[in-house]
Amino acid sequence: MTPTTPNCCEVWPLLRPGLMWLEFGDEPGCYAMASIPACGTAWRVNRCPSCGAERRSAIWNKNTDPEPA
Repeated sequence: MTPTTPNCCEVWPLLRPGLMWLEFGDEPGCYAMASIPACGTAWRVNRCPSCGAERRSAIWNKNTDPEPA
């Protein structure tokens, strides 16, 4: 099972559900390549909008790290 990338700040887990993600074909509930829909395309999230940490290769595994309540 692929682990979720550690949070870079306290805001990242709150922003994460609002982003578009691509789901792994072989691991349902595991996502990568966060992006923002804009102007008819998807813009990749390279850095956290809050703290500026690298997020381009972030992975989110909803099976082990669900959305915050």
